[in-house]
Amino acid sequence: LFPSMLGNMGGFFGNGVDKYLEKALPWMIQQSVSCSAFYHFYAHDAEGWLGVTLRSYLKPIAIQIMVLMGADGKESEDDALFAKFAVGFFMIGMGIVRMDQFFGPRFSPFMTLSEMVMGVFSGKKKKVNSKPPANKKNNKKNQ
Repeated sequence: LFPSMLGNMGGFFGNGVDKYLEKALPWMIQQSVSCSAFYHFYAHDAEGWLGVTLRSYLKPIAIQIMVLMGADGKESEDDALFAKFAVGFFMIGMGIVRMDQFFGPRFSPFMTLSEMVMGVFSGKKKKVNSKPPANKKNNKKNQ
């Protein structure tokens, strides 16, 4: 959380908080808050309903993933280790998915389904000007 927030300080101080947040919450802040919240609830919330629910759904999958990666019995049961893996996998995966060749930098997994579909199908189309721009050198040669 701290490195991501520090990475956003340039935008806060350079543009001002209002201008930096005027369009939407920047992706780096969304990613840092969601990843740190998932990590802390999954790894440390032993008694709360959210941590218990996350582990009850993800623990069977987590054990299989950790065993596939070569973890021994103790490592495959380690909640903090799986949470680190899941956060790292999410961050790398989102870095790839948000490239221009895929969904682009405006994509966020926190978007609604309708926003995703509309964003994919209503891409901005560039206007093509059929005439090349007038060049001053060409104008002098033609005269």
